[in-house]
Amino acid sequence: MVRRVPINERIVKTKRKKRGRKLILIFLVTVFLISVTTMTVIQTIKYLGPVFSKGISSFSDKFFKIKEIAIIGAGEYGEKEIREFVTPMVKVNPNLLTFPLSQIRIFLATRPYLNMAELRKELPGRLVISVKEKKTVAILIKDGFFHIDENGNIIRPMYSGENIDVPVVTIDENIKEEEIGEYLKTVAFIISLDSKSAPNLSFSELRIAKNEIIARSLDLKNENNTIPPIYFPVNYAEKKLLHIKKLWPELVKKKNQIDYIDNRFKKGIVVKLKTTEEHYDG
Repeated sequence: MVRRVPINERIVKTKRKKRGRKLILIFLVTVFLISVTTMTVIQTIKYLGPVFSKGISSFSDKFFKIKEIAIIGAGEYGEKEIREFVTPMVKVNPNLLTFPLSQIRIFLATRPYLNMAELRKELPGRLVISVKEKKTVAILIKDGFFHIDENGNIIRPMYSGENIDVPVVTIDENIKEEEIGEYLKTVAFIISLDSKSAPNLSFSELRIAKNEIIARSLDLKNENNTIPPIYFPVNYAEKKLLHIKKLWPELVKKKNQIDYIDNRFKKGIVVKLKTTEEHYDG
């Protein structure tokens, strides 16, 4: 007995066969297109790759290669020292994005003449080092020439040909090495305090001796071209300095008569003149 397939079932089977053939065709076309596209991309990269590479390299050089090291706020000594440290690092790694700042920060933090330092990267190709140096209040002469800051610390050597208008500090040979630091603090304090109010004593030299500071002021330079000494105690120099500043205009008028000014007494100031002594409270 022959089984007749219903018309609807024959139609469904026919549609399935057509759909299968269509899917196979779509798959083959897709594979073909992918192959063609891949080959096109490969050929494009082969011929245009060097152009793209050159363009990227040119862009990188223009924006990211370090072409300038800007050091702001440093004097001649500081700029030279900082630049000599940073330049070799830039030669090793000239890329602004990957250039390490940590080593420079450590270096700057160990420079005693710097108060602060700030680093930043700027496009295109600029490395900026902004610093603030400590103020030099005097030059110490001891086995060389050295800058002293407001706290009496030695912050750096003086370079050849450097010109700076600050007092000179010298030290007697009998001062022990371990005592020098405290003396320098006193000297720096005297100079800094004097600069904060008028009249200024205009110190030219301060000599550290045992338990005293011997100062000289250009304001007292006399007709014989000599400068009489001013003796300060180490322990209460602030009080004595403030009192002598009050007397300063009168003392300057007498500069040709003064042999020395002695502040070392706990109370009072003695001004030794050519022919007499004058005593002042303070």
